Amino acid sequence: GNFGVIRTLGALALSPVYGWLLDRRSAYLPVLLTASCCAFGCLLRGLVPVGDFTSLYASNVVLGLGAVNFWNVVGAYVALATPRDHRDVVVSGFQVQVSVLNLLGIAAYPSCDSLLIWAGVEDTLMRYRIHMSVCSVFCVFGFFYMLVRFRPVPCGHVEKEAREVEKCDDPINKLQLFLLLASLVVQAFGETVVTVLWPLHIKKL
Repeated sequence: GNFGVIRTLGALALSPVYGWLLDRRSAYLPVLLTASCCAFGCLLRGLVPVGDFTSLYASNVVLGLGAVNFWNVVGAYVALATPRDHRDVVVSGFQVQVSVLNLLGIAAYPSCDSLLIWAGVEDTLMRYRIHMSVCSVFCVFGFFYMLVRFRPVPCGHVEKEAREVEKCDDPINKLQLFLLLASLVVQAFGETVVTVLWPLHIKKL
């Protein structure tokens, strides 16, 4: 529960910063920052020694600084870099791709875990570390690859830039902003209950 609060607070605090960078600057910096937090935060969490709660909290702070916002930043970049006429199809396809890959990864876990047991890895914690290292290794590789090769494409609606600037200058509806923040808090609470607290409750039954 504490780890979920840390990551949620980080997401709430830094989401406007990453959004501002995407709108006003380039996608290069926000994508790299969130990817680095995701890669090295997960790597640190996977290497934490047993009983070292300080390092465990530190890893979740790193995750909260950007990992929670990574997919939001990538989705926003996909939307900004896609022409307006094709944006709905591309963004929907991206979300479907991410969801399918997540489901495939979850479905592959039992067979991969059984394979590790068959290979002689009996310690549960060691198997957890191996599973987490698969994500961390590819994330660290992806971070360094993007650091060298990532070149954000220009926005797909450059011809309408003046209109977008005018929209940015419009006053923000405070009621809508409050409702959005409240819904994000409720969503984060529900996600924490479903993904963290509920499995712990099931384990005790």
